[in-house]
Amino acid sequence: MTDRWTLHFLGTGAAHAIELGNASAVLERNGEPLLLIDCGPDCVRRCVDAYGKPPSAVFLTHLHMDHVGGLEQMFTRVWFDPEWRGRVHLYVHAGLLPLLQGRVADYPNVLAEGGANFWEAFRLVPCSRGFWHAGLWFDVFATRHHRPGTSFGLALPGSFVWTGDTGPFRKCWMCMRRVASLWRTIAAWSAILRTPASTMSSASTLRICANGCCCTTTAAWPTASGWKRAGSISRGRAT
Repeated sequence: MTDRWTLHFLGTGAAHAIELGNASAVLERNGEPLLLIDCGPDCVRRCVDAYGKPPSAVFLTHLHMDHVGGLEQMFTRVWFDPEWRGRVHLYVHAGLLPLLQGRVADYPNVLAEGGANFWEAFRLVPCSRGFWHAGLWFDVFATRHHRPGTSFGLALPGSFVWTGDTGPFRKCWMCMRRVASLWRTIAAWSAILRTPASTMSSASTLRICANGCCCTTTAAWPTASGWKRAGSISRGRAT
Protein backbone atom coordinates (compact mmCIF):
# COMPACT_ATOMS: atom_id res chain seq x y z
CA MET A 1 0.00 0.00 0.00
CA THR A 2 1.35 3.40 -0.98
CA ASP A 3 1.28 5.98 1.79
CA ARG A 4 -0.80 9.08 1.20
CA TRP A 5 0.91 12.24 2.38
CA THR A 6 -0.87 15.42 3.43
CA LEU A 7 0.33 18.74 4.77
CA HIS A 8 -2.01 20.32 7.29
CA PHE A 9 -1.15 24.00 7.63
CA LEU A 10 -1.83 25.15 11.18
CA GLY A 11 -0.81 28.70 10.31
CA THR A 12 0.99 30.71 7.64
CA GLY A 13 1.66 34.03 9.35
CA ALA A 14 4.97 35.71 10.03
CA ALA A 15 5.88 36.97 13.51
CA HIS A 16 3.97 40.20 12.82
CA ALA A 17 0.91 38.48 11.27
CA ILE A 18 -0.49 36.56 14.22
CA GLU A 19 -4.02 36.59 12.82
CA LEU A 20 -2.78 34.03 10.27
CA GLY A 21 -1.30 31.81 12.96
CA ASN A 22 2.35 30.96 13.48
CA ALA A 23 3.88 29.34 10.41
CA SER A 24 3.79 25.60 11.00
CA ALA A 25 2.32 22.45 9.55
CA VAL A 26 1.64 18.85 10.43
CA LEU A 27 2.86 16.17 8.04
CA GLU A 28 0.14 13.53 7.93
CA ARG A 29 0.51 9.95 6.75
CA ASN A 30 -2.73 8.33 5.64
CA GLY A 31 -4.69 10.99 7.48
CA GLU A 32 -2.86 10.61 10.80
CA PRO A 33 -0.48 13.24 12.25
CA LEU A 34 3.15 12.17 11.96
CA LEU A 35 5.32 15.23 12.56
CA LEU A 36 4.74 18.83 13.59
CA ILE A 37 7.09 21.29 11.90
CA ASP A 38 7.92 24.20 14.23
CA CYS A 39 6.12 25.13 17.43
CA GLY A 40 5.19 28.80 17.73
CA PRO A 41 3.13 30.24 20.60
CA ASP A 42 -0.24 29.13 19.20
CA CYS A 43 0.78 25.80 17.66
CA VAL A 44 0.03 23.50 20.59
CA ARG A 45 -3.51 24.83 20.90
CA ARG A 46 -4.10 24.57 17.15
CA CYS A 47 -2.73 21.04 17.11
CA VAL A 48 -4.92 19.91 20.01
CA ASP A 49 -7.94 21.57 18.38
CA ALA A 50 -7.26 19.68 15.14
CA TYR A 51 -6.36 16.25 16.51
CA GLY A 52 -7.56 16.16 20.11
CA LYS A 53 -4.03 15.58 21.40
CA PRO A 54 -0.59 17.21 21.43
CA PRO A 55 1.91 16.32 18.72
CA SER A 56 3.98 13.18 19.26
CA ALA A 57 6.94 14.55 17.32
CA VAL A 58 8.27 18.01 16.44
CA PHE A 59 11.02 19.24 14.11
CA LEU A 60 12.39 22.75 14.60
CA THR A 61 13.66 24.62 11.54
CA HIS A 62 15.14 27.55 13.48
CA LEU A 63 14.83 29.33 16.79
CA HIS A 64 12.91 32.54 16.22
CA MET A 65 10.23 32.78 18.86
CA ASP A 66 7.36 32.47 16.38
CA HIS A 67 8.77 29.00 15.70
CA VAL A 68 9.76 27.83 19.19
CA GLY A 69 7.71 29.99 21.55
CA GLY A 70 5.17 27.22 22.04
CA LEU A 71 7.64 24.85 23.66
CA GLU A 72 6.92 26.23 27.13
CA GLN A 73 3.22 25.55 26.63
CA MET A 74 4.12 22.12 25.29
CA PHE A 75 6.16 21.43 28.42
CA THR A 76 3.21 22.29 30.65
CA ARG A 77 0.82 20.24 28.51
CA VAL A 78 2.88 17.04 28.59
CA TRP A 79 4.65 17.28 31.95
CA PHE A 80 1.47 16.95 33.97
CA ASP A 81 0.15 14.07 31.85
CA PRO A 82 1.90 10.76 32.64
CA GLU A 83 0.78 9.38 29.29
CA TRP A 84 2.72 12.08 27.44
CA ARG A 85 5.63 13.03 29.69
CA GLY A 86 8.91 12.14 28.00
CA ARG A 87 7.19 10.81 24.88
CA VAL A 88 7.25 13.80 22.51
CA HIS A 89 10.18 13.42 20.13
CA LEU A 90 11.87 16.78 19.56
CA TYR A 91 14.22 16.76 16.56
CA VAL A 92 16.72 19.63 16.53
CA HIS A 93 19.90 20.18 14.55
CA ALA A 94 22.85 19.67 16.89
CA GLY A 95 24.26 23.10 16.03
CA LEU A 96 21.15 24.76 17.45
CA LEU A 97 21.17 23.08 20.85
CA PRO A 98 23.19 25.70 22.77
CA LEU A 99 20.98 28.46 21.36
CA LEU A 100 17.81 26.51 22.10
CA GLN A 101 18.94 25.89 25.67
CA GLY A 102 19.37 29.61 26.21
CA ARG A 103 16.13 30.41 24.40
CA VAL A 104 13.69 28.20 26.28
CA ALA A 105 15.30 26.05 28.97
CA ASP A 106 17.71 28.16 31.04
CA TYR A 107 15.18 29.97 33.21
CA PRO A 108 15.62 28.86 36.86
CA ASN A 109 12.99 26.35 37.92
CA VAL A 110 10.76 25.58 34.99
CA LEU A 111 8.18 24.84 37.68
CA ALA A 112 7.86 27.34 40.51
CA GLU A 113 8.11 24.57 43.11
CA GLY A 114 11.15 23.06 41.39
CA GLY A 115 11.72 19.35 40.88
CA ALA A 116 11.67 19.35 37.08
CA ASN A 117 14.13 19.88 34.26
CA PHE A 118 12.76 21.33 31.04
CA TRP A 119 14.07 18.60 28.76
CA GLU A 120 12.67 15.78 30.87
CA ALA A 121 9.28 16.51 29.36
CA PHE A 122 10.57 15.63 25.88
CA ARG A 123 12.59 13.01 24.08
CA LEU A 124 15.24 15.33 22.67
CA VAL A 125 16.93 13.95 19.52
CA PRO A 126 19.85 16.01 18.16
CA CYS A 127 20.52 15.45 14.47
CA SER A 128 22.84 16.67 11.71
CA ARG A 129 22.36 14.98 8.32
CA GLY A 130 18.91 13.75 9.25
CA PHE A 131 16.98 11.43 11.55
CA TRP A 132 14.79 8.34 11.65
CA HIS A 133 11.18 8.76 12.69
CA ALA A 134 8.38 6.20 12.48
CA GLY A 135 10.54 3.98 10.28
CA LEU A 136 11.30 6.79 7.80
CA TRP A 137 14.53 8.66 7.12
CA PHE A 138 14.18 12.45 6.95
CA ASP A 139 16.97 14.51 5.40
CA VAL A 140 17.98 17.70 7.20
CA PHE A 141 19.78 20.40 5.20
CA ALA A 142 20.98 23.94 5.80
CA THR A 143 18.87 26.85 4.56
CA ARG A 144 19.50 30.60 4.47
CA HIS A 145 17.61 32.66 7.02
CA HIS A 146 19.38 35.41 8.93
CA ARG A 147 22.74 34.13 10.22
CA PRO A 148 24.18 31.13 8.31
CA GLY A 149 24.09 27.88 10.24
CA THR A 150 20.98 28.74 12.23
CA SER A 151 18.22 27.49 9.92
CA PHE A 152 17.49 24.05 8.51
CA GLY A 153 15.04 22.41 6.15
CA LEU A 154 13.50 18.97 6.11
CA ALA A 155 12.88 16.44 3.33
CA LEU A 156 11.38 13.00 2.99
CA PRO A 157 13.11 11.77 -0.19
CA GLY A 158 10.72 11.46 -3.08
CA SER A 159 7.73 12.84 -1.20
CA PHE A 160 8.11 16.06 0.74
CA VAL A 161 10.36 19.02 1.45
CA TRP A 162 10.01 21.99 3.81
CA THR A 163 12.43 24.90 3.74
CA GLY A 164 11.25 26.95 6.70
CA ASP A 165 11.64 30.73 6.58
CA THR A 166 14.00 30.97 3.65
CA GLY A 167 15.28 33.96 1.79
CA PRO A 168 14.46 34.72 -1.86
CA PHE A 169 13.84 31.85 -4.23
CA ARG A 170 17.42 31.73 -5.50
CA LYS A 171 18.76 30.99 -2.02
CA CYS A 172 16.16 28.29 -1.48
CA TRP A 173 17.10 26.71 -4.81
CA MET A 174 20.79 26.60 -3.93
CA CYS A 175 20.12 25.06 -0.51
CA MET A 176 17.95 22.25 -1.85
CA ARG A 177 19.78 21.17 -4.99
CA ARG A 178 21.24 18.22 -3.13
CA VAL A 179 17.78 16.76 -2.44
CA ALA A 180 18.13 14.96 -5.75
CA SER A 181 14.89 13.00 -5.62
CA LEU A 182 12.93 16.28 -5.69
CA TRP A 183 15.03 18.04 -8.31
CA ARG A 184 12.52 17.76 -11.17
CA THR A 185 9.75 19.13 -8.98
CA ILE A 186 11.93 22.02 -7.80
CA ALA A 187 12.72 22.92 -11.40
CA ALA A 188 9.01 23.50 -12.06
CA TRP A 189 8.34 25.83 -9.13
CA SER A 190 8.59 29.20 -10.83
CA ALA A 191 6.22 28.18 -13.62
CA ILE A 192 3.77 26.66 -11.18
CA LEU A 193 3.68 29.74 -8.99
CA ARG A 194 3.66 32.12 -11.99
CA THR A 195 5.93 34.33 -9.91
CA PRO A 196 9.37 35.54 -11.01
CA ALA A 197 11.90 34.06 -8.62
CA SER A 198 13.55 37.41 -8.00
CA THR A 199 10.32 39.03 -6.80
CA MET A 200 9.40 36.50 -4.14
CA SER A 201 9.19 37.95 -0.64
CA SER A 202 12.12 37.29 1.65
CA ALA A 203 9.61 35.79 4.08
CA SER A 204 8.24 33.33 1.52
CA THR A 205 8.25 29.69 2.55
CA LEU A 206 8.28 27.00 -0.14
CA ARG A 207 6.81 23.62 0.62
CA ILE A 208 6.39 20.53 -1.52
CA CYS A 209 4.11 17.66 -0.52
CA ALA A 210 3.70 14.15 -1.83
CA ASN A 211 2.37 14.71 -5.31
CA GLY A 212 4.23 17.91 -6.09
CA CYS A 213 2.12 20.42 -4.21
CA CYS A 214 3.91 23.73 -3.98
CA CYS A 215 2.98 26.32 -1.38
CA THR A 216 4.16 29.73 -0.25
CA THR A 217 1.86 31.93 1.80
CA THR A 218 -0.56 31.05 -0.97
CA ALA A 219 -1.28 27.39 -1.52
CA ALA A 220 -1.52 25.50 -4.79
CA TRP A 221 -2.17 21.88 -5.53
CA PRO A 222 -2.78 19.77 -8.64
CA THR A 223 -6.28 18.81 -9.77
CA ALA A 224 -7.58 17.03 -12.85
CA SER A 225 -7.94 20.37 -14.63
CA GLY A 226 -4.61 21.85 -13.54
CA TRP A 227 -3.22 23.73 -10.58
CA LYS A 228 -5.71 25.00 -8.04
CA ARG A 229 -4.76 28.16 -6.17
CA ALA A 230 -6.18 28.80 -2.72
CA GLY A 231 -5.02 32.38 -2.27
CA SER A 232 -3.74 33.48 1.11
CA ILE A 233 -4.65 30.91 3.73
CA SER A 234 -4.26 30.75 7.49
CA ARG A 235 -4.98 27.03 7.78
CA GLY A 236 -5.72 24.18 5.44
CA ARG A 237 -4.49 20.98 3.83
CA ALA A 238 -2.51 20.32 0.70
CA THR A 239 -2.42 16.77 -0.61
